[in-house]
Amino acid sequence: MNKKLSAGLLQIVLSILLSHYVFSEDAKQTPKYYLNGHTYELSEQKKNWHMAKRDAEKRDGHLVVINSPEEQKLLQKILEDAKNRENFCEAVWIGFSDEKEEGKWEWVNGDKVEFTYWQRNQPSNANGMTPENYAVIWQPIDNAAEKGQWNDLAGDCQARYLVEYDREIGGGTGSKKNANSNLRSTR
Repeated sequence: MNKKLSAGLLQIVLSILLSHYVFSEDAKQTPKYYLNGHTYELSEQKKNWHMAKRDAEKRDGHLVVINSPEEQKLLQKILEDAKNRENFCEAVWIGFSDEKEEGKWEWVNGDKVEFTYWQRNQPSNANGMTPENYAVIWQPIDNAAEKGQWNDLAGDCQARYLVEYDREIGGGTGSKKNANSNLRSTR
């Protein structure tokens, strides 16, 4: 086989392999959700709270900050979709902590605390061994009254986490608008 033909075949094979790789990665992409100019996604990996915070910042986002019931409702939808898609039903980190001063909860981005959704008797700092300074959205059994409410956990626990971007990203084809709000999802 001559060198030009070999080089041409190699280029075609590499092109096919690369396009397959890109398609496969796109097919596995985490769904993104949109609300009021922000983008939200659920991480694929579990990390402790500080590693989750660092990873969200590396992505040019932050752990989710929840400023309204509308935003809380969107996050519950993200978790419900994850449950339907992959049978995921666990607690997830959010960007709320009282690590600087016990009992003084703060958002990672410095937003004023105007909305909370704690479970009854939470935050409790009730671990007993290590302080519970970091908030999660709790996902107990389907019919539980506290579904989607918040709890405090020790930061060394491993959990997936919700990332928020203060802009819309990755909103190409597949985006859907919700008729009653500024909410979209890619799936």
